Amino acid sequence: MTETIHQRNVAYLVKAWPRLSETFVLNEIISLEQRGLRIRIFSVRDPDAGPSNSKVSQVRAEVTYLAFGTHWKQVVPANLRLFCRRPGRYLRVLLQAITMMVIRRHRFAPPWHFFEAAYLVEMLSRSPADHLHAHFASTPALIALYAPTKDFFPSNTDRCAMEKYAAFITDSTSRNLISGRPQKWSPARQ
Repeated sequence: MTETIHQRNVAYLVKAWPRLSETFVLNEIISLEQRGLRIRIFSVRDPDAGPSNSKVSQVRAEVTYLAFGTHWKQVVPANLRLFCRRPGRYLRVLLQAITMMVIRRHRFAPPWHFFEAAYLVEMLSRSPADHLHAHFASTPALIALYAPTKDFFPSNTDRCAMEKYAAFITDSTSRNLISGRPQKWSPARQ
């Protein structure tokens, strides 16, 4: 195993952690930790009250819960700090999030996932990751799409699953709501 692999930090963005129905995610994280990668888990939802897989205890990764409703005391100050550091970028991405939501839902609703993404960005600015991996083209991919974009937070984070989410939006609405064309994300485009 190379020394470079041992130094990599991977941020996993999942809808809920731990989740009994997603054992493949659990097995993937355990396998990566056994290979020497440092994993941090960011969960959009708080943990389910139901049973969890017994293998969860093998995971060494730190878990951060992003849910605005229950963690607003962390989410709001993180958003304020990010706004103070980069007000133009913060407002530009917030406007993009609101516009995307209005187009998709045909009504205005508070952009909770944007605020969660800003919290994620704040956490990653304190402890950077080499790779941001969003599981599923759903809420985690949407948060990953808002989070480390070049307009919001210039970082060296690889982007995974965002192209799938952009394709999902394109298929759902017959156009890409972000730029009018499918986007390929790569670290080089930052």
